[in-house]
Amino acid sequence: MKNPTEETVATMHVLNKNKRIVTPHFLELAAQSEEGLLYYAPQLCEEGVNGTYFLQNKNGNKIAVFKPEDEEGNSDSNPKKEISADLAGCNAGSDSISKKISADSDAEGSPSSLSPPVLQHGVYSGEQATREVAAYLLDRDHFYGVPPTGLVEVAYSGFTSGQPLVHSPEAGRSQRLRKKGGSLQAFVENDGSAEDVGFNAFPTREVHKIGVLDVQIVNTDRHEGNILYKKNKDGSRRLIPIDHGYSLPHTLDSAWFGWLTWPQAKNPFDDEVREYIQRIDIEKDAKMLEKLGISADSVRNMKVSTTLLKKAAAKNLTLYDVGALICRVVGQNEPSEMEVLVKHAEEACESRFGVPRTTRLDAGDQPSQAAAPMEQTEEQEVFFAALEPLLDNKIEEILQKKARAIESQRGPGKHNLSLLRDLNAVEDACCNIKALTPRVPRRTSSRTMMAPIKIAV
Repeated sequence: MKNPTEETVATMHVLNKNKRIVTPHFLELAAQSEEGLLYYAPQLCEEGVNGTYFLQNKNGNKIAVFKPEDEEGNSDSNPKKEISADLAGCNAGSDSISKKISADSDAEGSPSSLSPPVLQHGVYSGEQATREVAAYLLDRDHFYGVPPTGLVEVAYSGFTSGQPLVHSPEAGRSQRLRKKGGSLQAFVENDGSAEDVGFNAFPTREVHKIGVLDVQIVNTDRHEGNILYKKNKDGSRRLIPIDHGYSLPHTLDSAWFGWLTWPQAKNPFDDEVREYIQRIDIEKDAKMLEKLGISADSVRNMKVSTTLLKKAAAKNLTLYDVGALICRVVGQNEPSEMEVLVKHAEEACESRFGVPRTTRLDAGDQPSQAAAPMEQTEEQEVFFAALEPLLDNKIEEILQKKARAIESQRGPGKHNLSLLRDLNAVEDACCNIKALTPRVPRRTSSRTMMAPIKIAV
């Protein structure tokens, strides 16, 4: 084991500001990472588009990934800013997947030092760290497999940005360090990512677990590169979801689920997955997210998508059915079916309260400029009272479409009313949007980016 030396110039502590939630698994990870910083400095990861650092334990083993809040997106502190800006520009040109603020950009199109945050994939730069933590905390009973994640502050002499510290008692020397906050996630040992082996290699239940997570958090950037896998002793593969910074978006026009094109998404939920969905406590999760500091509009979007998920699962709809309602059709700049339903519910609030009540952000909006979210209890009640029957009607519409498909397949004179709701009898006939194709380019590649000491997605 390496001994601490005069070159040791990094320290860390767990953030517990405003009683933020931390778990025992995360505290163990943080303690090992903090001890490791006495021996090894953070290592900048070359992959990805944001500043990301690997941390080691005292034995030199890679155990955690640190993602600073001030090195996200178009931030001037991001060491990969040019790559991030290029991808933001590309994604801004695709159909409602992301928006790029360009008012203060220079002639080359890259943001100036005073440029405002980018609303990319429905999330502003500087907000991703908290959303990484939120995805882990929403993983009740570790059903989804998200690696242990929490918020920390790391002080390191190699940082070129952050709050300067004149003295570091932990390092036992006077040395100029710079401190910055961000997310810390366990590094997961894995055998590759979904892009390495293809989706046919994965059990349906594993795909469904990740899909349920993505629906719950309205993931706007799920692709094969941020689904890791680990081989079990019996040869099966366990999936590990990572990279959830682009989730819990302010808008509903950016959802993207790469698994929508996978055949497993059209298989029915098994009893274990269906029971887990029904156990999700939407209000409990909403309060946790508010405590974590997630904005009211993002919390509302979680409640909308999870309400749809629970209703659909109770009626035996598939993961594909749910995802197809949430995601926009590639190549068409039109609202998704869920966006339309939400708009109708918002109009009901407008008629009740006499003023527009919307949480939508447009490309030029800043968080302080955006329309005020519906924070009042009465308004929330009116909104969801209007939304729920709309969701019920949409689900019934899908059921009827499936029933007609079954009837058509059976042919004249072979009607069997008991089969009209036999959702397992239909595969491609359940399509309610055109086939989706993967969007490009992806922001990150994968397997080296994230994972735990332990486990995880």
